[in-house]
Amino acid sequence: MTGPDLRPAVMGDAPRIAALHALSFGDAWNAGSVGALVETPQSSAWVAEEDGRIVGFLLARKAADEAEILSIAVAKEMRRTGLGRRMLAHLLSDCSGSGIAAIFIEVAEADAGAVAFYDATGFRVCGRRRAYYRDRPPGANDALLMRLDIAAADAP
Repeated sequence: MTGPDLRPAVMGDAPRIAALHALSFGDAWNAGSVGALVETPQSSAWVAEEDGRIVGFLLARKAADEAEILSIAVAKEMRRTGLGRRMLAHLLSDCSGSGIAAIFIEVAEADAGAVAFYDATGFRVCGRRRAYYRDRPPGANDALLMRLDIAAADAP
């Protein structure tokens, strides 16, 4: 498949990841927070780069037999190109054979597109976090906790 190159994130990517995070989410992470995560041994951090520009990232953390997607974003002009699926497939590959049984993510219930994306890639709703998002108005700030069982997952 052609498109942006996927590679492990490095500390020097933190400012560019933080910039894309700020464009994608209301409650943006700063470069220091991103850098600390990239440097954490339990993290799985990937960037999609095209022409020297980061156009996507996936930041996850592994603990025991679970992984959690902490943040994933694709630049607006690159959405609906399959890049999100490629990054997710990369995480699945990274988790396969490492004892990880499930991947979790919190998704804004009000973000129908994101909920549909994760549902289409095999994630299932397994809980709700009320008033999870601080940057959203009351009534639209709940998160759905979604789970993907690795053993049952087909590569997206």
